[in-house]
Amino acid sequence: MDEREAAIRALLPMVRSLARRLAYKVPSCDVEDLSAEGTLGAIRAVDTFDATRGIPLRAYARRLIYGAILNGVRRMDAVPEYVRREARRAERIRYELYAQYGRAPRAAEIAAVAGIDEHRLCAALTGAALLTPLSLDDPRPPGMREPAVVEDPVERLCRAERRRALASALESLPPREREIVRQHYFRYATFETLGRRLGVTRQRASQLHVRALCRLRRAMQVETAA
Repeated sequence: MDEREAAIRALLPMVRSLARRLAYKVPSCDVEDLSAEGTLGAIRAVDTFDATRGIPLRAYARRLIYGAILNGVRRMDAVPEYVRREARRAERIRYELYAQYGRAPRAAEIAAVAGIDEHRLCAALTGAALLTPLSLDDPRPPGMREPAVVEDPVERLCRAERRRALASALESLPPREREIVRQHYFRYATFETLGRRLGVTRQRASQLHVRALCRLRRAMQVETAA
């Protein structure tokens, strides 16, 4: 067995682990199919790895394997990526117009800003199975039924991975900093309230908060690179 093949084989347990994790979160995807996609990422990682950059092979390969598996999830998605991309853009425009007008925008208004035909907009939203951004005061176009809400599987995976990394990073904080983050972001406690609870000044509570955020960023970088 040559060195290249040995390096690829050494990465296969990681491929299998990532494939199982993502298949668990997206039941419509098959573990074997995702493992095959991840193996291609492992081969690409070994072939393009440059040891002079100071990055370990496993950390470099994990990103390529994960990306290859995500691409596989996209290909297995029944809705084409360009349709989801168009629907996401329409959703962003809808929120912007809602803030501007103070009411739910009509499909024609969204289509005008997006620069696409109104019927194409409705088709994209229906095809992506998102809630239509039509105003409740307006009738739906003829023949258009209320779509079911089906989330983009890649977005769901990425969000779950971020939550997992954040939870792990939060647990790694010192107890006092962890309590400040939890109380401030999940219970909306002010720094003045936190200072009184911890027996420190408001300024000190703010300093501990900044320190905690710096630790979280570093910990999450380690988590995502692991």
